[in-house]
Amino acid sequence: MDTMREILLICHIPFSATISPVLAGTALAALEGPIRYDILIVLLLAALFIQASAKYAQ
Repeated sequence: MDTMREILLICHIPFSATISPVLAGTALAALEGPIRYDILIVLLLAALFIQASAKYAQ
């Protein structure tokens, strides 16, 4: 696969829309108690992979 295409899979405007709900949910959860950073990282990676795979499928 072309390296430039791989970069475009994750460096696109929808990437910010992909991680925004995760960060918003984290901010709301921080109001209730401590943040679990391990879960935050896993969720951010999962959102990134879902967005990249949906972009790749197009």
